[in-house]
Amino acid sequence: MNLAKNSKILQEASFDPAVRKYWMLNGILVCVLTVIGIPLLILYIPLALLFTGKYLDSHSCILTKKALLVNMGIFTKVDKSIPLTKITDIGMVQGPIMRRFGLHRLSIETAGQSQQGVLLSLIGVKGCHSVSRAHPPAAGCD
Repeated sequence: MNLAKNSKILQEASFDPAVRKYWMLNGILVCVLTVIGIPLLILYIPLALLFTGKYLDSHSCILTKKALLVNMGIFTKVDKSIPLTKITDIGMVQGPIMRRFGLHRLSIETAGQSQQGVLLSLIGVKGCHSVSRAHPPAAGCD
């Protein structure tokens, strides 16, 4: 995170609390569709109620003049500092369940990625419509 330590914070993202309901519903659907998972619902629901809030609270996304700083995770912490000059694509996805909750998935791709696909994916960033239009150097979370 040393890339942007001394940089001025331009914006800080906030996350929609509806993300918790979205994650809960997805887990319940997986349990029900696998049939074997139906008995696991007794364990899944209380654990999901406990951990989805903590997991969402662990998310932070800060835009500075030089980088996008992202932190998330409870057990496995993820800290990413993405230089704005490396961001090549910002996309938004909204599936049918996300649409029901008014959520979007914000995907960020960078130049020089070692693997194919999205470097960072954030669900429920408030104001993400402005981000997809404000491609680098003004890219951000909110």
